[in-house]
Amino acid sequence: MSTPEMPRDSIDTTVERAMKSEIPHDIHDRMYKHLDAFHAHLKHRATERFRPFRGRLWPLRLALAATAAALLLITGTLLFGGTAEPTWAEVVEQFGSVPFFNATMYARSSAMAEPVQLELWMGLGGKLRLRAGNEVLFGDQGRAVEKVCFAPPSDSSPCVAHAERMVRSVIEQLGKAEAFDLNTLIQALPLQGALSPPLANHNASISRDLVVFDLTYEPSPEWVRIWALRESRLPMRLLFWQPETGESLDVVLSYGNPQPPEFFDPEAFRDAIASNSSMPNQAYALLDDTGGRAVTPQDVAEQKAARRNPPEI
Repeated sequence: MSTPEMPRDSIDTTVERAMKSEIPHDIHDRMYKHLDAFHAHLKHRATERFRPFRGRLWPLRLALAATAAALLLITGTLLFGGTAEPTWAEVVEQFGSVPFFNATMYARSSAMAEPVQLELWMGLGGKLRLRAGNEVLFGDQGRAVEKVCFAPPSDSSPCVAHAERMVRSVIEQLGKAEAFDLNTLIQALPLQGALSPPLANHNASISRDLVVFDLTYEPSPEWVRIWALRESRLPMRLLFWQPETGESLDVVLSYGNPQPPEFFDPEAFRDAIASNSSMPNQAYALLDDTGGRAVTPQDVAEQKAARRNPPEI
């Protein structure tokens, strides 16, 4: 009499139906390693003849136990956070591995000052482009190559000048590095004290998808907070705060495919805005959205024209 054995497909189906939530990759791999080991063990047991246990369903019971153990492992992981909390070193390493990032920065000189928005695009090799008000600054390896004005200056130009001063050292230090360095970005902020080790701040994170680190600068009251995604380890936001004056710099980070070389070329930028008087077209000339969406009126017109005249197949 042959000993019944639970098919591999039955175990897989049981596990997949039991958990509707997405299983972390590391837990998924560990689970199937355990199941493979049980399958190998069951196959070996089925070929042996143990007279005291003949006719009993031990392999089937072992398979069910393996399935239950795997389900318990997954359930505990999803309920209590199976993905290991990222360390600061992992967040720094992940930021250094990206080929391109975009930073939207809001700089404020004091508690009552209006925040000024700056937009920074940066690729590997120190290529950067910064928009501040009506000016677009092009840089290469920490050096300002050229500044192009595409509109008359506004009344808020003093505030824009202050914001540019706040981020100037950030741009210079990041541009000189061969890879993006999160520590370099932090140390380039307008800080007055000595850097403390980054400490996880669990009170500042209300979601298990995020991990938060705080850095302080003794004896100065200034502090910096960094939010990073738990799964990808990528930093998503950086906030610098000076409690005594209300001065702050809030940086929202995003990532994508690198921009084409002409995006960082001041001459190509001049050519692109020469025949176009639209402010959005000038401010974001040559910018490609990594998700394929329109970012300027010119993009909208081109997409409409493409829909009216689809290419022949």
